Amino acid sequence: PPSNFPNFDSLAEQVAAGVLNRDKDEPVDRFLGRLKDRHVEVHDIVRRILSDPTSKPNALHTDLLRLFESPTKVRVVTTNFDLHFISAATAVFSNVDNLEVYSAPALPRGSSFSGIVHLHGTVAKPADRLVLTDSDFGIAYLTDGWATRFLQQLFGDNLVLFVGYSHNDTVIDYLARGLPPKSKGLGRFALTIEGTEAHWKRLGITPVTYPAGADGARHSALAPALKGWVDRIWTATLDHEERIKSIVQRSVSLDPEELDYIEGSCKDLSLARFFTRHASSSDWLRWAESKGLLANLFKQTSACGEVDQEFAFWFARRFAFSHSGDALAVLQRQGGSIAPLLWYQIALAFHAERPAHEVVARWVPLLLNSQPSQGSKDLLVYRLCACELPRDEATLLLLFEHLTRPSVDLRRRIWPSEEEGENVDIEVRTEGSGYWLNHAWLKLLEPNLVILADKLLLIATSNIQHAYSLFRSFGKDHANWDPLSSSCVLVEAAGQGGPRDDGIKLLINIARDALQWTITNRTVRADFFVDTWFSSGYRLLRRLAIFGVAESLHWSPDLRVNWLLENGL
Repeated sequence: PPSNFPNFDSLAEQVAAGVLNRDKDEPVDRFLGRLKDRHVEVHDIVRRILSDPTSKPNALHTDLLRLFESPTKVRVVTTNFDLHFISAATAVFSNVDNLEVYSAPALPRGSSFSGIVHLHGTVAKPADRLVLTDSDFGIAYLTDGWATRFLQQLFGDNLVLFVGYSHNDTVIDYLARGLPPKSKGLGRFALTIEGTEAHWKRLGITPVTYPAGADGARHSALAPALKGWVDRIWTATLDHEERIKSIVQRSVSLDPEELDYIEGSCKDLSLARFFTRHASSSDWLRWAESKGLLANLFKQTSACGEVDQEFAFWFARRFAFSHSGDALAVLQRQGGSIAPLLWYQIALAFHAERPAHEVVARWVPLLLNSQPSQGSKDLLVYRLCACELPRDEATLLLLFEHLTRPSVDLRRRIWPSEEEGENVDIEVRTEGSGYWLNHAWLKLLEPNLVILADKLLLIATSNIQHAYSLFRSFGKDHANWDPLSSSCVLVEAAGQGGPRDDGIKLLINIARDALQWTITNRTVRADFFVDTWFSSGYRLLRRLAIFGVAESLHWSPDLRVNWLLENGL
């Protein structure tokens, strides 16, 4: 009600009016074809029945049209013959002058149209245009094929939702199954009753089910579901926020409708922001993880969108520090890898949230394991500069070792080499920039050599050796020359040197200054590093060892000269 028109089976019985009995399981179109062969005016009778002036559009007609924001956006295809969609449009829209209406066989292009399409004709047109009998279907889908062409384009180029359509017509069944598995459209879906999923999946259509009602009202859930969908689409933004806030400020709801609403909201950027703004408890974090909303935050190769960025910000600011145990548990369950967008949000939150130092100490090693290749170094060196001693010693040393670790960049060769055949060379650099590393050295490391000198010397030794290994891998280290040593003209003067003015040069200066402090304060330890460096075979470390001997005033003049002679210097 208030439409009260018969379905196709009942319509056929009314047309027959006892003239002919329908065989068991006989398709309606074939039965109507037999009636026509008996000279029953099938088309005229149907047109008269479905032109009843007492029949009016019902809520389904109205709500389906309310899915569209204007007459020019309407895209409805119907196999009904009545005019209820057209009548409903006048109630839904203030102006329907721009609403296009098409009726078989004069159909638009299925790939691109707007308006209402009466695929099988309409009572507003001559009765003989109605597609009713098996003969009519043969002409529409096979002989002339105008319906087939329209539907092929429609299904191939558009996202299609079936509402109240059984999809049992033989030719349309074949058409659906004959479509290519991958089309330019976004797929086909059907609002349908539970228990019919196999039928739709066989046709390549995704079923979206609702529960069956009592006998006689099996589809009673369809109308309120459709109304709820429309209401949600046109709900004011602030009303959405109030509803989301009221749900997520409680523990995770057991109401499936509320959870479905929240899950759907979290896939829409504007609504997801309301969720992340108000959801602050750990059970909502676990719920979001269970729904796959955080999955892209822990995939190195995943393409992330704006919604993922919103959840990365939420994870970093709400949970990474204030609920670090829960956040780390999510990270562990997701495989332990941090995607770049989440990495940046956590690193930025170090400075915005000022978390407790013990929480920072937990996250720093994990960030070092997943550091993005671009644009991340300064965020780590900022964290290094923010450390305090002796409280943050472990974090400081982890960051310093990582940021002064040499790595390789490929660059264009200045002078091409005919022997090597490729115009490519390498450059060895540190992870951190020389400017900020120098700032950290002057502000934090150098004033605390009393507790850091030994550890800095070990790190400097390891990283300089690593730089040599990189050069040797590319054949850049020779017996009488190497790029690392040649870039530092004078190891004994911080203000002197060649063209290198970056983290590598700073690493050399730190090794020299830390050794000089150790010579003054811990002579035995200084002698150990002098011996280690000179015996390493690396030219730059040997030069630093010679510098150390020159500075070692606890060595007698004779001992120093003898060391030079014994080592062939």
